[in-house]
Amino acid sequence: MSLHWLYLPVSIRLISKDETHAVSGIHLILRLNNSVKCDFVLTINYIPNVESYKILISDGPDIDNDHSNTKDIVSWYPGKVDEHIGLCHSQNQLRKYLSYFKRNGFNLIPYDIANGNRTRNFENLELVKINILDGDFKLKLINQSSLYKSISFDNKVYKGLPITITSSPFNFTNSMIFANFLSNGSINYIFKDQIGYLSDIKYLENMLGGVVHNSENNMSIGLVMGSIKKLNGDGDLTFILSWDIIWNSLITYDKRICHYSPVLLKLNRLSSIASIESTSTIINPSVFPITIRNTRSSSWGSCIYYNDTTIITNFHVLQPFIGKENIRCEIYLSSSLILTITNDDEIITPFDGIDLSFIKLCPSNIFILHSKSSLKPVTKSESYSIGQRVCSRGFGLFNNLTHISPLQSEGIINSKILLPLTKKSPKTSCMIITSSSCWNGSSGGGLFLKKSNDFIGLICSNAQIKIPNLLDENYDPKARIKYPDGKDDDLIEKLSKFSLVLPIEVIDYCYNHTIFKSPQSTILIPEIDSRIKDIWQLKGFHQDIVISSTKL
Repeated sequence: MSLHWLYLPVSIRLISKDETHAVSGIHLILRLNNSVKCDFVLTINYIPNVESYKILISDGPDIDNDHSNTKDIVSWYPGKVDEHIGLCHSQNQLRKYLSYFKRNGFNLIPYDIANGNRTRNFENLELVKINILDGDFKLKLINQSSLYKSISFDNKVYKGLPITITSSPFNFTNSMIFANFLSNGSINYIFKDQIGYLSDIKYLENMLGGVVHNSENNMSIGLVMGSIKKLNGDGDLTFILSWDIIWNSLITYDKRICHYSPVLLKLNRLSSIASIESTSTIINPSVFPITIRNTRSSSWGSCIYYNDTTIITNFHVLQPFIGKENIRCEIYLSSSLILTITNDDEIITPFDGIDLSFIKLCPSNIFILHSKSSLKPVTKSESYSIGQRVCSRGFGLFNNLTHISPLQSEGIINSKILLPLTKKSPKTSCMIITSSSCWNGSSGGGLFLKKSNDFIGLICSNAQIKIPNLLDENYDPKARIKYPDGKDDDLIEKLSKFSLVLPIEVIDYCYNHTIFKSPQSTILIPEIDSRIKDIWQLKGFHQDIVISSTKL
């Protein structure tokens, strides 16, 4: 007996008298030998009363019989909602996560565009099964098996996993150009309880319902559920709903699904209880969130387990705490194991202008840190080069203290700037620029070599640029934002994939000459070269010389 699932990505349009919407989806077929046991279109919906809309489904541009030529036709066929299942009604953990993001300054796109802030229960977020009504079209699809590909479902996902999304963005702009559009990226975050994953793939309009595949083994890990977007402009990530949640929701509302998918259910039972970190990817237990709070406000950043007695982070992360009273500073080793920084711990900032602070832990905090055997100091390396693959880890965008897990982003080393640490020393790396993303909250996190997981630098900031305000004949000066003092406000764009990193060479130098140095030593600490401070303020200290040939 040969029982297997096949799939085909589809485009879906939803049309009413007053509104039009478009999403992506997947047509699933279960085959037993040569017969079809069941088939349905599956997508995720955010529109209230979706069954009142006219539904049109397309598999993309029409293909000639020899499958070699594409006609200039995109055919749309009618569909009907067979079932819509409230995802947050049946999946309490999903509702908790979405409510957490809502409380912490995020929108869920496109759900909030249609539903606004009228609900916090996400009652209109649904999994929708659609039947194709045109029998000839369905027969054509099912018989043209070359259009369909085999699909397997997986929940073994790890941070950094390369993924591909197949969707139909900009559906109403051009349904032929953007059909079966591929987007590539990686997994940045894994929710516990098999809820799903976050990716830095840019969410595009109408990508909702797109099918997501593991690029390494081509198994599918879920469907696109939208984008969580920070209201203050700090960033956004694509939310992928896992197949575990999707199939469990379907089974909850339709027991017949159990008969459709015994192979699938067996696979899921044999899979791990939760998404796992791949054995090929090294889990890093040395990056922690650090929170600073009082009764009226709070902030957070990231920090690194530097050695057996020392934590490092940025000075600007600790600045709200240093020298203040009635402020609480805590490092979360896990959701239940916390280091509270007090006057017994020593905070040392070696040099003004270098955004680096060491937290020399007191004996009691060292004991707490060492009590969790899975936590290890970073392994350091000074051997890295421009173009090398790296990953950043930090608690950017959000800080969920019930699930201590950093965001991870992958990229390359774009540049490293070489300067002498002191006036008499040889040149060494004093700044790294990387395309591994960093967001608000990532400050104090780490940059690691992808292959070896060696720590090479401390995340300090991302770049911000001014967006030109181009004036035209329709320019309305009254519409411009004003500062309180009356000056025009420049629009700012944050470049999350342009991260500035303090290299390990500078960190080790500061440690060896300020903390590790014996208090009894009479050797003067060499002052760090002022040009390093200048470069971190993006100040120019060089001279531009224009060289031209002498006229004959």
